[in-house]
Amino acid sequence: MKVPAIPQGPSEATPEWFTAVLHAGGALDADGRVTAVEPTRVGNGLVGESVRFVLSYAAPTAAAAPTSVVCKFGASDAEIRKVGRSELVYLREVRFYQRIAATVGIRTPKIFLAAIDDMTHDFVLVMEDLGPARGGDQIVGCSVADAAVVMDAAAALHGPRWADPSIEGADWDLRAEKIPLIQAGYPRIFARYRELFGHVNTAEELAIGERFVPVIERWFAGQRRPWTVTHGDFRLDNMLFDVRGGAEPLAVVDWQTILPGPGVSDVSYFLGGCLSVEDRRAHERALLRRYHEALGRFGVKGYDFERCWQEYRYNAFMGYYVCSFAAPIVPRTERGDRMFATWLSRTSRQILDLDVLSLLP
Repeated sequence: MKVPAIPQGPSEATPEWFTAVLHAGGALDADGRVTAVEPTRVGNGLVGESVRFVLSYAAPTAAAAPTSVVCKFGASDAEIRKVGRSELVYLREVRFYQRIAATVGIRTPKIFLAAIDDMTHDFVLVMEDLGPARGGDQIVGCSVADAAVVMDAAAALHGPRWADPSIEGADWDLRAEKIPLIQAGYPRIFARYRELFGHVNTAEELAIGERFVPVIERWFAGQRRPWTVTHGDFRLDNMLFDVRGGAEPLAVVDWQTILPGPGVSDVSYFLGGCLSVEDRRAHERALLRRYHEALGRFGVKGYDFERCWQEYRYNAFMGYYVCSFAAPIVPRTERGDRMFATWLSRTSRQILDLDVLSLLP
């Protein structure tokens, strides 16, 4: 069936458009139709806009017809939308749902439509509404029990595509072209981070960046294989706990930053940025061991725990990099500023506690 047109934003997601989407996806009988939509903004996305739509129908409808959906569009801000196109974040998220989601074990929303214009990168996702669910909050952090659930989910993402050569060179794999550009641009961006957050983060925390900036390209090159599909922004703001009223423990959303890489980079990113410093210190090794053991259930072999631990340490810089890179280029909000400052502080302490500076190239 013909793919419905891609709306430019929530205002163009009309009842007629939803009718076409659900017909194309087989979720609505041929003579059923959506008669009204009620939109509400959801989430804390910085380079995209997510909206929940409550749908009303004219009978008859199929049993699969959803009472609500969540749609994701590009950012309304033209400059942020430009960044989203240049960093391929919209393309990567659509490709994840089109080509990868069904091949991994992690819980993600069911998709009614995933469409992108390959020229303009205008896109839309129409997704299952996972409510009621408990959203994560990176500023608050999470309990050790929640972190254990996340470790299981990480293994379910990484294990099925472990050492899969087909992920490298895919159209969503931008490592080769982007990492040299990161080395060229990150010094300027980190200087801007210092300017914006130097009054919040300590001199010790910012000094880590001064050591890391000159060698970031070499650091990326030092990430050991085997690689798998990584989320790239594996943190609480992109996680929903107790999905469907507790029937499922966790779902993960916002797949805009997928990248081939070592699976443990997602784990180090999460534990360093989303646990309190005290909880991470007390439990990170046990949580990492849980992840490592769960990988075995997906057939991962020849990857001993000591190697996993050393790669966990090495990849602690991923959270530091993403935080300090993103903060100066996304729209500033009060919550965003608090989140970035908290994040950098936690991941800095992880780097210092584990003597990760000694592992720099």
